[in-house]
Amino acid sequence: MVDPVIDLESLDLSNLREITGGDVELERELFLVFIKCGEESIATLSGMCADGDSPDWKEHSHSLKGEAANLGAVRLATICQASQMACAATADEKRAILEKIKQEWTIVVGYLKRILEPGS
Repeated sequence: MVDPVIDLESLDLSNLREITGGDVELERELFLVFIKCGEESIATLSGMCADGDSPDWKEHSHSLKGEAANLGAVRLATICQASQMACAATADEKRAILEKIKQEWTIVVGYLKRILEPGS
């Protein structure tokens, strides 16, 4: 598997590769699970941009943060941590954080999809 040039702040797969022992098929499965679960978390967060404290916002931000950290999506995990801490923010603040999550998500998933392309 040949990686595209990757910004290591967005995606550092070194820890994941150490854990998987370089098992390419396992890595592919983990990438696909990350993409599926992350899409669900972002969709859920998109419907929760309301004023005031939201334990569900915190929970979904925490979940996405953990998934990102485990994969090595460093910047995404950092943004999700900020999102988790903003569970009592205004709707506008939550929308702004969610936009940052979506922007970084797009970068990370773009890298993963290039890695997943046949022949990579």
